[in-house]
Amino acid sequence: MIRIVKKKNMLKENLLSKIEWACSLNSIKLEHIEVYEGCLRSIEHTNLAYVEPHKVIIKDKLYLFFNDHDYFYVGDLRNKYPLSQLKDYIARHWYFRVFLVSSIQTLKGGFLLWVKEEKSQEFIFV
Repeated sequence: MIRIVKKKNMLKENLLSKIEWACSLNSIKLEHIEVYEGCLRSIEHTNLAYVEPHKVIIKDKLYLFFNDHDYFYVGDLRNKYPLSQLKDYIARHWYFRVFLVSSIQTLKGGFLLWVKEEKSQEFIFV
């Protein structure tokens, strides 16, 4: 029988402080941040192991981090960015959302109620 052993992998304090610093510089409150610590999964009596990344959700966007790693990932492990650009990355995507929300205006007698934040923007009027 195969048995998978799961061990906690604590998020290091210096990595957490970098994340909090990047969010505070972008005026994101700590209650808008969810942190889920990763773990080490290994198959007993083998040399196979998987390090699950730490998951941080900032304003509904998933960021993945590893301890002692100079990169962070967005969404999945395919989108890799240097950790030094975390503040700038959050700023680009966070301020774009703030701009869309703050640009609510009256158009053709109706009110803009919702903006879909993807490549194609949709507007709903009343």
